[in-house]
Amino acid sequence: MAVPDFQTLMLPVLRVVADGGPMKSAAIRADIARHLKLSDADLQEMLPSKLQGTFHNRVAWALSYLKRAELLASPARSTYSITDIGRELLANPPERITIAYLSRYPAFEGFRKRSKEIDVSEQGTYIEEATPHELIDRAYGRLHQELASDLLSIISSMDPYKFEQLVLDVLSAMGYGWDTTASITITQKSADGGIDGFINQDRLGVDSVYVQAKRWQASVGRVEIQKFVGALEERRATKGIFITSSDFSANALSYVRNISKQVVLVDGQRLADLMIEFNVGVAPSKSIIIKKLDTDYFEE
Repeated sequence: MAVPDFQTLMLPVLRVVADGGPMKSAAIRADIARHLKLSDADLQEMLPSKLQGTFHNRVAWALSYLKRAELLASPARSTYSITDIGRELLANPPERITIAYLSRYPAFEGFRKRSKEIDVSEQGTYIEEATPHELIDRAYGRLHQELASDLLSIISSMDPYKFEQLVLDVLSAMGYGWDTTASITITQKSADGGIDGFINQDRLGVDSVYVQAKRWQASVGRVEIQKFVGALEERRATKGIFITSSDFSANALSYVRNISKQVVLVDGQRLADLMIEFNVGVAPSKSIIIKKLDTDYFEE
């Protein structure tokens, strides 16, 4: 099964803590995972930011909200125990604990007023079920995709020669080449022989990566990839990167998987993602630092 949203997890979390006495958060996660029969794939699922596991994040928020409502207490760092209020709830439990349900507890309602929390009941099902981190990640993902779409629109209409330079700039920003200027070469247009540029990974050029850049609208097919592989063969090269502003046909992708040479195909969407990740053609707009409680500071 998929990882439940954090509100669905609150009742199982409360029951696990009630049965186990004071428990560390890691033990709570382990018990919940067994109870819900989550698979390894479920437990390895990451938030869009790739900074934390989805299951880990949702259990953490379930614990936080239950603590805010004083259904759980935290007698020690990362340790939780059920309160009398929590036991009263379990004596006559609801089908599901939600934020709306927790609002009946004065401690939780006071927390919401202090934090000026948005009334999630008015914001749709996704917002109701998502943790704050997931909402941030969702917004970030949307901004990222919109920026990638803008980049694709621009690079799809670039001058082909400028597109070749863009491709090499991205590879340089990713760390290819022993030097950012001397190790990267664009081949002459009159006789490029199917190679738009190459990158020397060392000073002597013993290890080189050859590059083909196609600023196309249509999908790149197998024939074009075969020509590139032939150009690599003429140079006795074993590594190549083929980058396009469009995408690759299924035959092209299948062909690359079955050849001995190491050839990497990068389509327009991945190119745009790399440009964003390595700051090529983009600039920071706004930085937000999300802080957390430093429990070490308050402990002896």
